Amino acid sequence: MARKSDDWTWHHRSPPPVIQDHSKAKLDLLGKYLREYLRIVGGTQKRYGHLELTVIDAFCGGGRFRPGNRGEADIKGSPLVLLESARLAKEELLKQTRNDPFDWNVRFVFNDAAPDHTAYLKEVLKDEGHDISRETITILTGKFEANLDQMIAATRTISPRAGRSLWILDQTGWTAATLASIARILRELPRSEVILTLARDNLLRLAVPNPTNHAALRSLGLSETVLRELADMTDGKRTGAVGQRRLMHDIVTQTRASEYSCFVLEPHGSRRAIVLVHLVNHQRARDAMIDMQWSLEGAFYHFAGEPAQILSYRGLRTGDDNIPVMDFRFNEHERKRINEELANHVLEEIHAVPGGKTVAEIMFAYRNRTPVTADDIRFILADTIAKGNIELWDENGTELQGSSAQIIHRLRRRDAPRCRVTSPRQLGLFSLF
Repeated sequence: MARKSDDWTWHHRSPPPVIQDHSKAKLDLLGKYLREYLRIVGGTQKRYGHLELTVIDAFCGGGRFRPGNRGEADIKGSPLVLLESARLAKEELLKQTRNDPFDWNVRFVFNDAAPDHTAYLKEVLKDEGHDISRETITILTGKFEANLDQMIAATRTISPRAGRSLWILDQTGWTAATLASIARILRELPRSEVILTLARDNLLRLAVPNPTNHAALRSLGLSETVLRELADMTDGKRTGAVGQRRLMHDIVTQTRASEYSCFVLEPHGSRRAIVLVHLVNHQRARDAMIDMQWSLEGAFYHFAGEPAQILSYRGLRTGDDNIPVMDFRFNEHERKRINEELANHVLEEIHAVPGGKTVAEIMFAYRNRTPVTADDIRFILADTIAKGNIELWDENGTELQGSSAQIIHRLRRRDAPRCRVTSPRQLGLFSLF
């Protein structure tokens, strides 16, 4: 994952660049996510006896960094982190399928625009014992847009119909990977998912009417309406949150992703932060990313949509000088609080709508705009239904009752989205409290 600056370049026989805290945290997240992704996808593919996946690191850099402190060992860049995560996932999966044949077909495409970077990466991979002459690793040199056809073709080589692939677009600046290209990936490769990263510092400057910034954003593919709205925002701190949320909405609109998540990675002690946008067209992959955010308990901040106030979860902590500062973290305490407040909001929404809402409508309203998974929403609904505060009906008008576990099982069925959730026929006096 490279940055176009003197501090982020790789040259033959020269030391690699120094890595920053936010980049180390990002590498950690990507590695753990790929391992979890392969565990989930591989588990579902066990019955078929094979797994096909292409991982595209489209701005890969030279594959190695120096730590900030002298004397420490070099730190692996994204290509090595991804390869190591795949190796660990393969070992876990093959242990589960040791008595059955299983064809592991996971390939990697590493691309960078700078010839020095890809040449450096080849040497790093050889040093680490990777055979780059094999079909499992492809290294491309060239700009992302120019090499996109080759990358899509590489994906179709092993997964022609589904196009199962993970695209990591840690791009330089704003225009290296356009929204139109991302839309093409999601359209032509139905089982693809994209992780797009952007520098938060640049987003926070969107409120300033800056022709240079807006020209770059226009090249990215944002609509003129969004550019005008961002230019009109001049009300201080509110600008960052509202501007970033509006930007996220336009990214989703332009790429036509049906499932998405947007959050900030801001490690303690770092003044830099990265916005990660996860775009995909299948629910389970989106939920895996949300679970990953919670499990890492990193310094994350989620751009919740409306109803947003309960879901931005900003916690106050005390700094070294005892001055309160803002801390954005995913942890189990916050997850419990978010689910409790979301449960109250869902209950109020159902009581406020005559005839209630379908499960599909509830899922659509909350899943993409909040840091919760589909199962989180199912648990909330099941618990509230089991307590008698709301009722669940199938599409034939039959009430569905039972324990929380039984209702959750019912909500996981294929026809569950067509079921309807309503207020109780005899609404209790204290049902809203």
